[in-house]
Amino acid sequence: MSAKTKKINAYVSGFGASQRIVLWDTALKGLKRDEILFVMGHEMGHYVLGHMWKYLAVVSLGAFAAFWACAQLAGALVRRFGTQWGVEGVSDLAAMPALFLSLTIVTLVTMPAMNALSCRVEHESDIYALELTHDNDAGARSFLQLATDNRSDPEPPTWVRVLLYDHPPLGERIRFALEYRPWEKGEPNQLYKPKAPNLAVN
Repeated sequence: MSAKTKKINAYVSGFGASQRIVLWDTALKGLKRDEILFVMGHEMGHYVLGHMWKYLAVVSLGAFAAFWACAQLAGALVRRFGTQWGVEGVSDLAAMPALFLSLTIVTLVTMPAMNALSCRVEHESDIYALELTHDNDAGARSFLQLATDNRSDPEPPTWVRVLLYDHPPLGERIRFALEYRPWEKGEPNQLYKPKAPNLAVN
């Protein structure tokens, strides 16, 4: 990816046996070793917590609801303005603008909910990475490097965050990375559950 961009990125892709973590070479070049380990911990969180499957299920159900809403809204527009527009019904090719308008409205209405879901998923993976690594400093530095290299606004206005951000703002993620330390208080982890070692003797 370094031939195309200077941005840093990593993500989980695929399903089942094809699922894998993708780490851009820009991340390998732009992040320190402990920062890379934290980013990998974050992506491992997506895998271990089953975020891909959960997100796919919600998006699939949401798509049915969104298309139903589009059909209802487009039908209402055609019934109300069809005579003026010269449109006979929703199946009329001339109704395409009404369908596009309906899709735009439904997308704008549902986008905050989808972004909120995505932000929750990303926050859970941040928690997982911190509980896995116990490296708050590396987590904060990795987010700071992301903000710098990707030129992200770390503190966007609320309306921008609600409509456009599918990840928590980096300023918020940095503060959380520095503050979240339940292990120092003897408190249990929320998400990372290490397996007990197998001490069986054969």
